[in-house]
Amino acid sequence: MSAVFTMASLATALRVPTLSLAGSRMARELRKQLFESILREETAFFDRRQSSELVNRLSSDVAAVSRTLTDHLAKLVCAGIT
Repeated sequence: MSAVFTMASLATALRVPTLSLAGSRMARELRKQLFESILREETAFFDRRQSSELVNRLSSDVAAVSRTLTDHLAKLVCAGIT
């Protein structure tokens, strides 16, 4: 019985940093793709939008999406284990 608890503790200890790393990588990739997409836009695109809106998309929106994906990934992993 103690082996089960040990394995569960080990799995929990490994899950947190692994999901944190996965979330960071997802956020980095999302920011990269969004930035590349913005760079491909025509000049008129930048005339219609404020720079603060674009910066907000690169920072807070990507972080929110990354957090959501990481949370769902964590739930999926937990559901698969139990």
